Amino acid sequence: MKHSDFKIGLEFRTATGRWRCTDIGTRVITAISLEPRNNVRSYINESGERVEEQYVSNDPRDLNGPPYDVVESVFDEYDFGGCEDIDSQWFAEAEKRVQEIDAGAVKMLDGEKVFVELRKKRQQVK
Repeated sequence: MKHSDFKIGLEFRTATGRWRCTDIGTRVITAISLEPRNNVRSYINESGERVEEQYVSNDPRDLNGPPYDVVESVFDEYDFGGCEDIDSQWFAEAEKRVQEIDAGAVKMLDGEKVFVELRKKRQQVK
């Protein structure tokens, strides 16, 4: 991907998992990881001792922001080449499937009518 491909809210993939763009700078972007997160909860128990609990969170509320409850990471021009737009890849695969259905190469499976409808909507937007 290129810097100009990023939009705030765009989800993309790297070798480390899925990310969401949260800000766009002049030469960099920031993003939050959408993967499950290791968290630490600390509190004082009844006997006055400090207790730390480690747990893995996949709670979508962690991703609400700004400000975010998770770390924002910076991506620069050296990182952009390792980023892949999830939406365009998914739509490309769906379009290929619809073309196979249209050509009669394969039969439409239950639930695949949504691909045909999505293609119609995308063509209307263009």
